Amino acid sequence: MRSLPQYPNFFYTFFFFSFLILFSFVSSKIDNTLSSNDFLTPSGNRTIVSLNKLFELGFLKLASKNGDDGRWYLGMWYKAISKREYVWVANRDNPLPDST
Repeated sequence: MRSLPQYPNFFYTFFFFSFLILFSFVSSKIDNTLSSNDFLTPSGNRTIVSLNKLFELGFLKLASKNGDDGRWYLGMWYKAISKREYVWVANRDNPLPDST
């Protein structure tokens, strides 16, 4: 009697890894987008991470020369560096007042 080839194991393995790849792609798309019901607010402590996980966008507080630290800025920085290196700040001349 001839034995059947072991194709089902190959197909299960193939579909399993295909699912993992698809899931990782979908989860990375979720991390870097906002839907119409999502908000990015200064008090929300939420950021958006770029697709390649190199940059992060969010609200931040910067120390000013006159000691006023209650102002918020929208900025972008490198995500992987522990000490924040700001790449871009949107509203330098007109920061947002401290939100409650």
